[in-house]
Amino acid sequence: HREWTAEEDWDQVQAEAAFIAHARQDVPALAAAVVRLRAVNAEGEAARDAYYASEQRLAREAERMRAELAARPTRAEAYRQVAD
Repeated sequence: HREWTAEEDWDQVQAEAAFIAHARQDVPALAAAVVRLRAVNAEGEAARDAYYASEQRLAREAERMRAELAARPTRAEAYRQVAD
């Protein structure tokens, strides 16, 4: 390694030294944060997928009910059938 010389920016040297000194704790902490955030993201994706599946199921059910109602006679038609 080389020694510090007066030509170098002492503040930058100190900042680099502090960064290096903390790297052993910071890198594992950052890696753990990535793992945790990936899990949170996976939970969000699962919730999104469940929501969309539910939305599609409800849309199919609504369409089925619309078709069922459309197949039924209107009140006027029902009254005519009873009157005949």
